[in-house]
Amino acid sequence: MGFMKETYSNNRAGLLVTFGGDQPTANYTPTDSIQEALDYFDLYEEKGVIYARTEADEIYDELGVNNTSEIEELRSSINAITATLTDESAAEYPMLFKEWKSGVSYVVGDRIRYRQGLYKVLTAHTSQETWTPDAAPSLFAILLNPDPNIIYDWIQPDSTNGYANGARVRHNGDIWTSTADNNVWEPGAVGAPWISDTEANQPEPETEPTEVPEWVQPDATNPYNTGDRVTFEGQIYESLIDNNTWSPSAYPAGWQLITE
Repeated sequence: MGFMKETYSNNRAGLLVTFGGDQPTANYTPTDSIQEALDYFDLYEEKGVIYARTEADEIYDELGVNNTSEIEELRSSINAITATLTDESAAEYPMLFKEWKSGVSYVVGDRIRYRQGLYKVLTAHTSQETWTPDAAPSLFAILLNPDPNIIYDWIQPDSTNGYANGARVRHNGDIWTSTADNNVWEPGAVGAPWISDTEANQPEPETEPTEVPEWVQPDATNPYNTGDRVTFEGQIYESLIDNNTWSPSAYPAGWQLITE
């Protein structure tokens, strides 16, 4: 007799009883012991339901926490600590936060884990299977992106769940970055606070060098002033004084040679 493992939502796992030979395969492990099967597949049984062991379970084991009341007490302490963390600090310690689950009432500011990412709730709601954090950017903001290469389509938010400054979305064949908080405008709309990757990657326009005029002898009515530049004997000079009527050779202290 052997066992095969199936995993379901909410961390529940199934254990299928099968019959096979004496050699293990990718989906088959020969054993006569239910506990051996649970251990092999990293499962555990609680009140008649088989669960897949998580990283949190392993941490509880290391801490010696082994019953529901102790886990709840530990969780309350952790919640009190995480409530004081900034979003930046929270992103450094994602394992301190609960995993996202369907059917849970979340309030604005809650931070939860989902698929190795950390998300912040933007809009109070009761979670649903189709409103996962990675697929509902109007409900969640990414604090720790599990895959920075994943950029989701823009969804029209309302006044309470606009996109944050720096949020990136896909829209009309381009990638856009929000340049303002609470951004509810459509990317590409006139005046909307978004910048596209196409626009951001445009090379800077080349500017023609400004021609520096030749020095000419001024009189008292049109002297050179501080910052004025001239070309004199093939080199560029900048006036260091106001009311400058001398040439760079006649009064060197009044001019600075520009070598750039």
